[in-house]
Amino acid sequence: MGLASFFAKLYGVPLGRVKEVLEALGLWGIRDRKGEGLSPGERKLLLLALALIKGGDLYVLDEPTAFMDVLKKRTSWEMLLGEKREGKTMIVISHDVEEVRRICDKIYIMFGGRLVASLASSSELSRGVEVRVYYGRPGDIADFFRRGEVKVSEESLVARYAQLADVVGDLQEFALSPVSREARVFLEYPSTESIVEFLGSGRGR
Repeated sequence: MGLASFFAKLYGVPLGRVKEVLEALGLWGIRDRKGEGLSPGERKLLLLALALIKGGDLYVLDEPTAFMDVLKKRTSWEMLLGEKREGKTMIVISHDVEEVRRICDKIYIMFGGRLVASLASSSELSRGVEVRVYYGRPGDIADFFRRGEVKVSEESLVARYAQLADVVGDLQEFALSPVSREARVFLEYPSTESIVEFLGSGRGR
């Protein structure tokens, strides 16, 4: 892990901090292994370690625990929460709903490069929500929203979900489809009136 030591010297960080971070993340035992000998998860851990070694008041983390096993994820989350408790600010980009729930205070959801929803707290991940998709042939995209209760009209598709976590899963799959580029997606929390109307007019495809 000569890279970690180089990073510490570059930013004037005591070498003791290198050992502290590498041990906490389970990397100290493989500190002499070359980069090409690391697994994808270990490489991701090393990138996180470099960020923590450098320190600072702001962290920008892109998929910080991707490729990690469950135990390494939890260890990494505890490290990040420790930094958060010290007053550090974090901007986290992640597809892992549990990661977002544990780390983030405010949550923004993007689809196709556009902001489609913002949440004031992680507790809102458990709220009911609906997705409205405008597409030329809405019936053709109904299978992408199988975790929700779907209603299709001539101009749009509406899928109602019990939890936002399920929405995220369906939107991830839909985003990988070429047809998503032609669709306009909106997320909203339904009113009581809209729920009654939805159920009264029939559910399903």
